[in-house]
Amino acid sequence: MTLSNSEIDQLGDRLRNNCIEDGDLEKLHEFRQTYSDIDAQVYKLIEDTLKTSMDKLKPVITKRKRKTRQSIVDKLYRQKKWFFVD
Repeated sequence: MTLSNSEIDQLGDRLRNNCIEDGDLEKLHEFRQTYSDIDAQVYKLIEDTLKTSMDKLKPVITKRKRKTRQSIVDKLYRQKKWFFVD
């Protein structure tokens, strides 16, 4: 399932306002999954590049863990407050 920009914005609004509809958490999961393959490709590219260019240093590459659903909702809520400050 591919979400349009307006669907992503509407999903964010519902999550931010705690008006979650049936299927919203699944949509959030699908949206997050679209970046998993890209993240893996970028990680592999960086890892290969560093290993090739810094072979003698033996770099250790770590990944940042994905945000939880709750941390995404919390961030959306904080952004709401930030955008609507008088």
